[in-house]
Amino acid sequence: MSSSLTKTLIDVAMGRAPADLVIRRGTWACVQSGEFVPDTDVAIKGGRIAYVGPDASHTVS
Repeated sequence: MSSSLTKTLIDVAMGRAPADLVIRRGTWACVQSGEFVPDTDVAIKGGRIAYVGPDASHTVS
């Protein structure tokens, strides 16, 4: 991953740049632990996940 893409993803996660797509109130399936986390937001930028958490409203412009 290039340093410019990394910076862009960080900017989205911090709310300094908008995401291309935000999926709200989904269920996150953690394949490592087998855990399902309800009401999770996912912000996507450039086809990559930039943010996962309870509220991605800061990633929307």
